[in-house]
Amino acid sequence: MSGGQTVASGTAASGLCVSNLNGLLLSVQYRTNRQVTPGGSLEQPKVVGISVKDEGEDKLPESTIKREAYFVEFAGAVRAVARMPVMVTGGFRTASGMVEALAGEELDLIGIGRPLIADPSIARRLIAGEVEKAPTPEATLEVFHLLPWFYMQIERMGDGMEPDLTLSGQAAAEQFMQLETTYMARLLERRGADQVGTR
Repeated sequence: MSGGQTVASGTAASGLCVSNLNGLLLSVQYRTNRQVTPGGSLEQPKVVGISVKDEGEDKLPESTIKREAYFVEFAGAVRAVARMPVMVTGGFRTASGMVEALAGEELDLIGIGRPLIADPSIARRLIAGEVEKAPTPEATLEVFHLLPWFYMQIERMGDGMEPDLTLSGQAAAEQFMQLETTYMARLLERRGADQVGTR
């Protein structure tokens, strides 16, 4: 990559390439000696502990399980060359795990995604020491119900309601499909009207 820097990150076959301009991080490429970076993307099942067996993996790496978060080692490599604070989101669930990660100086900030959707006050409660562990609703959901369940909780909060933790994955999937069908119909109707108006 033009203008990039390479940083060793654990093995000879691993590397981090950071492209920057005037200290601003523009893009990051990460390559390892495995086909898939541990953890996958935030939209892949691997992020919540589900792997595709034909990839040769059937569970998360032990280092990820031990450290909770999915990208801490990667963040450490980024932090070594970045000129701004580095934030990691993905996997953190316990206050002790977050404190340990921050103490390791591989990251500066911790983001909470799914737990915040299930409990909008969880960040404050973790910091205040009221709870040790954030909620993990994904643990009880089927893989194809994950995104619909969280999307429907966001829809509820957008309407001024509290999350419904009793919502089943199947019900969430059905609600989500109905909602998306309605949105798509409105979008197509609007586009049709726009095309008529430009003729």
